[in-house]
Amino acid sequence: MTKILPYTGVDDGLPRIRPEQEEAIQRMMAEPTKSIANGSNMDTGKTLQAAELVIRLGLVRVLYIGVKDTYAQWAGRLADQSDGAITLRRLDSTKAGKLAFADFYAGADGHFFVGSQFLTAQDFMSVPELGADGEQLVNEKTGKPVNKRIHMRIFKKMKRPVDMIVFDEIHVIANRKSQCRRTLGTIATDWKVGMSGTWVGNKFENSWSITQWLWPDHIDRAFSRWRDEWCTVELQYFPGQQRAHESVSGEKRPGEFVQSLPCYIRLDGELEIPAPEVVLVDLLPEQRRDYDALEADNLVWLQSAAGSQAVLVTDIPIVMRSRLRTATLGVMSMTDDDEIYFDVNTKSTKLNALRGILDRPHWRTGSVAIYTDSKRFAKVTVARMQMAGYNAVEWSGDVDSKGRDAIKAAFLAGQIQYLVATIPSFSTGLDGFQSVCNKVVWLSESDNSMLNQQAIKRFFRTGRKDGFEHVKILARNTYDEGVFGTKVQEVLAMNASLSIRQRAA
Repeated sequence: MTKILPYTGVDDGLPRIRPEQEEAIQRMMAEPTKSIANGSNMDTGKTLQAAELVIRLGLVRVLYIGVKDTYAQWAGRLADQSDGAITLRRLDSTKAGKLAFADFYAGADGHFFVGSQFLTAQDFMSVPELGADGEQLVNEKTGKPVNKRIHMRIFKKMKRPVDMIVFDEIHVIANRKSQCRRTLGTIATDWKVGMSGTWVGNKFENSWSITQWLWPDHIDRAFSRWRDEWCTVELQYFPGQQRAHESVSGEKRPGEFVQSLPCYIRLDGELEIPAPEVVLVDLLPEQRRDYDALEADNLVWLQSAAGSQAVLVTDIPIVMRSRLRTATLGVMSMTDDDEIYFDVNTKSTKLNALRGILDRPHWRTGSVAIYTDSKRFAKVTVARMQMAGYNAVEWSGDVDSKGRDAIKAAFLAGQIQYLVATIPSFSTGLDGFQSVCNKVVWLSESDNSMLNQQAIKRFFRTGRKDGFEHVKILARNTYDEGVFGTKVQEVLAMNASLSIRQRAA
């Protein structure tokens, strides 16, 4: 990395803190509540701002919580901005990580980084759930033992508070009932910083969990009262249920809540993502049959591995949406255990269209990222590409941190040309890929528009190569086309709640 030099007000061509970033840093330093919600858009330098805040305040004991794969980025930025004075130690299951955790827990000075999942795992213990007879309960469907998680609250006994908690990608605790949110509330700290360009996820009600941690004396402790003050609520009826369910549908006065917060930072960035090229494909007859059956009856008959027919039932809306997307990727099959899979030789008009895109003259030589929301289809895509002679690898939840580090190094070095990634595993916190790759293809999108935004920002951001293009392959007359239109509206609606409105003069 390169140190981002202090702001001088003079454009000398050197990498310097931008005026709006300097203003944000100064505002955070002066915040009397010592709590900050940095909801700045992606590619606005949130990591830089946090590093400068820590350094300028002279803090010596700081906990950074984030996506585990971003440790190197945090370590590099803190080292560069502090001229080598800060060495970031990682808390994890390695020998060095365990030693660092022991020092952190004992109250030692230092800058410590931890993945949110590892942090939570230290604070919760899994124990058998027992029945009235004292025997461990067993799940009737799976036959597996049933366990429950016990909150240990170990950080309540920590020898010394921290000077600051910096929580990157804080939307992971947006669910007020999440275990990580419960753990976070037990760690004593002087300063709190929560950062995410999409910090409420796709639901405005998620604002409560994050802001109540940041400002427990400012945000109503009762979610129900807070909801009544800030949220619009609608009634929903579900099959088989007599009573209606109350569901938060949005913010009563979009943009007003963030304006009520003591310190809310929102930089919108300078880059506007160009519109994608849309390539429409028609489903094969087999795919259309499965898709129409899913849409009409919420069930479909599939060919099982043994050659018999098995039924796939999708009576839950979110599951149905997932299956509709899956049905557009290729001809599906089902295992004898009723699990969906794609045969490596599955017929797919999307894979046919993908090859046509990759074989365009100006796409043949450079690096390309390929997104899908389906891990199963990512594996098939990689296998088919490799069989056809394309240098492709998989990036999914099945690839561990060591494997991801190796893939990233090889991709940045030009040793891998095609990166096939599942959206959830590649949408958050990663940087550097934009320096070598300016071509992206979407085989399918996530139902979570926040993840889609973050995914494309991995490549369309500061430091990117010129000539950026992204192509979305959509199945004609399917939920695919609906996703494409609906997500635009979702993004616009959520931006209205996250943006700071112009105050009247």
